[in-house]
Amino acid sequence: MSRVRNFISGLWRRYPVLKSMLSYGTIYAAADINDQLIIDHKKREYHGTVTLRRSLAGFLFIGPLVFTWLRIADRIFLPNRSSLYILRRVFVEQLVFAPVAISAFYSSNNLLEGRSFEESWKELRDKFWTSFKAGCVYFPMVQFINYKYISASRRILFLSSATFLWSTFMCYMKNLPVQE
Repeated sequence: MSRVRNFISGLWRRYPVLKSMLSYGTIYAAADINDQLIIDHKKREYHGTVTLRRSLAGFLFIGPLVFTWLRIADRIFLPNRSSLYILRRVFVEQLVFAPVAISAFYSSNNLLEGRSFEESWKELRDKFWTSFKAGCVYFPMVQFINYKYISASRRILFLSSATFLWSTFMCYMKNLPVQE
């Protein structure tokens, strides 16, 4: 067991983006299963291919995106645990990163579904503001805790865990029909 743990720890150190990719791939798969089987179970049957697409979107797109953003943000916002400084960082993240992350979620899933640009754009226009407003309610609290109390080396894992609820919401939103 010690060998396995050492091997995994070595992977995380050599390829830190891999931790983010695996975390987000797993979180999005679990969130979609949660959405399909618990939240939305009366409306339709379970579709494993949808879960696979959500997982791939988390692994290939969202995980590297979050990893990259945290690296950039950590360079812009030097380590500082004062509440005012953290609130500024959270505000900037909501204005700069949240729109990118929401757009990446819908776009990557639509790409994996083989949808056209027009279909993707229509869905993004239809669901963006609802998703953005929900994120503005949820993420400031999560990010404040993240930057105030969580060490930089554990942020990806903390954020992945906190993101499970958000990801379930996003999977729910993605599974809603686009308004005509």
